[in-house]
Amino acid sequence: MVFVGLVVMSNGYRILVQLDPTISEELRNKSLEVLLKDLSKLKEDLEVKKVELVDGFLEVLSDNLVEACMCISKFPGVFRASVCRRVRNETKEIVKAVTEMGKKVLRKNMTFNIVISGNERRGADLYYITMDKVLDEVDAKPDDYRPDKLLFVFLGKRYAYVEFEGFIGPSGIPIGVMGRSLVLFDGSMKSYVAALKSSRSGFTPYLLFLVPSKSPPNYLRRGFFKAWTLVKGLPMRRITMYTLSVKDEALNEYGFHSLLIKLASKIAKRIKAKVIVLGANYTRNFENILKICSIPTKEGILTFLPNLGISSHEILNSITDWEDRYKLDWVEWNVSDHYPSFIREVEEEVIKVLMREVIKVEVDRGPVGWHKALDRYLSLRNKCS
Repeated sequence: MVFVGLVVMSNGYRILVQLDPTISEELRNKSLEVLLKDLSKLKEDLEVKKVELVDGFLEVLSDNLVEACMCISKFPGVFRASVCRRVRNETKEIVKAVTEMGKKVLRKNMTFNIVISGNERRGADLYYITMDKVLDEVDAKPDDYRPDKLLFVFLGKRYAYVEFEGFIGPSGIPIGVMGRSLVLFDGSMKSYVAALKSSRSGFTPYLLFLVPSKSPPNYLRRGFFKAWTLVKGLPMRRITMYTLSVKDEALNEYGFHSLLIKLASKIAKRIKAKVIVLGANYTRNFENILKICSIPTKEGILTFLPNLGISSHEILNSITDWEDRYKLDWVEWNVSDHYPSFIREVEEEVIKVLMREVIKVEVDRGPVGWHKALDRYLSLRNKCS
């Protein structure tokens, strides 16, 4: 198996970030370019000094090792992010490094195992040599089935990387590799997870957020807050959000979904998005869903429903970051409870008028990013009115 990854360097240690090993060689090369670009954008956030390519790995000099590792481990396309030590790819050097690492992380009577990746032919011999040496130096027991600790070694061409601590990533494809997507976003759990899944499929997410007149004040705040939470887990400085306040008359006459998908089709065409992402998960009104999906195809745009057919509990389990799951308040105000959901033809003049009222705001990943975006939206909306 060939590992392609990023290495973030700090105080003699590095973070090795492996891409999803299931992606093709063509996608792997493009993914490297995209991740290099994304890391360059986040130099200030990760305290990165330098990014360079070494033996198929990207080495990034950083002064903030732990936060950089945790942040990069959330990036779409990342298979595993590891705090590690780099040594020359020589048996003596590797054995010495693994033994020293074992002394640091293994306690008395702990069980462990060694996993060597990158060169299967050489890995078997190296495993037995390294295991014997670690057992001589550390009072721990080998276990092939349920070890307390795994010592990972990743072999490259000139260097080997010995892991100190690792974080499992979301895998998938890095954002931007497959183009752009427009997510029909309302801050609900379904739309939030749909945006995450589309980003893990290689799309850069743009958000369309419609605010009905009957919606409570916390509906607007929830949408901006969830957009900020989303960008915090992606390798982006900011996320673009198209927001529109819609009056009851238009929603009652044409139906919420008719207006939403028609507007989405026009905006997606303008920003050259390849897909429109819907968060719907039920198949109860499958006929309506098919009608909704047929509207963007007239503009040459596909629809993507990553949640279709799965339960709300399964959708919640898709959010792997427990800290984010704890922070997110999923008390939802459902549009379908207050407005008709039928699909009806919308006149072009109506869409043109609404398009002129769409407000574009940027939600950045800063500590008060969603507050600034909300203030900007309210300011522009008041000017327009």
